[in-house]
Amino acid sequence: MVLGLSAGDLTYITILAASGLFGAPILSGAIYYDAGRRGLSPSRRRLLIALFGLSSFGGFLVPYLFMDQLGYFYFRVLKPRAITVHPLEWVVVSIATGVLISLCLGLSYLIGTRFGWGSAEP
Repeated sequence: MVLGLSAGDLTYITILAASGLFGAPILSGAIYYDAGRRGLSPSRRRLLIALFGLSSFGGFLVPYLFMDQLGYFYFRVLKPRAITVHPLEWVVVSIATGVLISLCLGLSYLIGTRFGWGSAEP
């Protein structure tokens, strides 16, 4: 037992962290490309990449923190009559939640830079 976590919890966190290590650079790369194309300053570009990249990585760890709430929503609301549950189903749901959070972050970047704090027009 490390830090009071069981082997199953450590495996689950490791899978989510590995998924975040694959997902966060994709979002960061898209932001880097868009910010460069729009001519944002290098300091602002680095700030946006770091902010959204770390947030995206954290978004993949959110399912572990809110496991009970996500489990209730998935197994009681979305899939109330589970006949059988595949052992990896919960991992797939958690990764999909991380991807959804990353997509929402990307959308917030697009909306924010087009209409809010990053727009070039006054």
